[in-house]
Amino acid sequence: MTNPTSSPTVTGRRPTMLYAAATVGALLVAFELYLLIAWVSGPNFQEVTSGPSLPPTWMQIAVRGGEIVSTLIALVMFYRLVLAPWRREHRLPYDGLVFIAALAVSVYDPLNAYFHTWFAYNSYFFNRGTPMVEVPGWQSYHAPGEQIAWAPFFFPALYAVMFVGLAALGCMAMRQAESRWPRLPATAMIGICFALMFVLDAALEGPIMMRLGYWEHTGWSFPFLDGYHGHNALKNIVFVALSVTLAAALRYFRNDRGETLVERGASRLGTTGAKVNALRLLAVIAAIQAVLLIGYHAPVAISTMLNPDNAWHPAMVDNSYLNDHLCGYGTPRTCPRG
Repeated sequence: MTNPTSSPTVTGRRPTMLYAAATVGALLVAFELYLLIAWVSGPNFQEVTSGPSLPPTWMQIAVRGGEIVSTLIALVMFYRLVLAPWRREHRLPYDGLVFIAALAVSVYDPLNAYFHTWFAYNSYFFNRGTPMVEVPGWQSYHAPGEQIAWAPFFFPALYAVMFVGLAALGCMAMRQAESRWPRLPATAMIGICFALMFVLDAALEGPIMMRLGYWEHTGWSFPFLDGYHGHNALKNIVFVALSVTLAAALRYFRNDRGETLVERGASRLGTTGAKVNALRLLAVIAAIQAVLLIGYHAPVAISTMLNPDNAWHPAMVDNSYLNDHLCGYGTPRTCPRG
């Protein structure tokens, strides 16, 4: 007797793409667990304090408010995209898989500083440094209490909004473009998505997120958008737009069974159940990690390696809560002046 909550397995050749992507995803999960265990059990699991200078009161409120709002957003997204669909169908929708993957890969946000630190988070966020210093061969300066201060109650939700919400918005833009111009090639639709993401990041990250004092960059930025708080480097805008566009393209271009590139063949295993959903999740983790590595971390890391002497922005040099004790005020180290 067929289980009414599951779909029959479709026979045929093995889902090679799904298995290959899931294998890569499993290796990436294992590596991340290694980094987290090494971080938590080692000396680098130590708070990067905001002193000796403290953020102004309005910024302290913005930081704590950001942590609270981000945590609530993550909980709501978890319920709507993961828990409710699983209870209802014993199947995770694609956006639910991306949500989980985004939480996982948010740990890698500082990875682009592998060769040279070019940005810093506000260390008034709750933090215990970053597990990225445990990556083999990490070259940027770090010491316990003196390293990039990754915020676990803020960045995972931000990644979920980027790779679920903004990617869905990019898909909407591509869908509207395809509807209006039916013969528009895929490359043109992807270009439209990229332009939209570029404008959104330029309008939101520097003028809003960074003006609240959440983080700060080095490197050239648009002067008309720049400020003492809000120095959003052009390379960041370009590669954020590229990585979200790649995620949107992965979501948009599917086969006739609704499968993304890395899920190809999942329908042959059935649509519900723990096995197929676990394989799909591992495959999507591999895909989102590849999107970040190709679209953001690798090009930014190479850029910083080639330009290690970019002048640090004055807000980072002058305030210990924005330099993560890497250089500048509160440290014995001088920041690059360009």
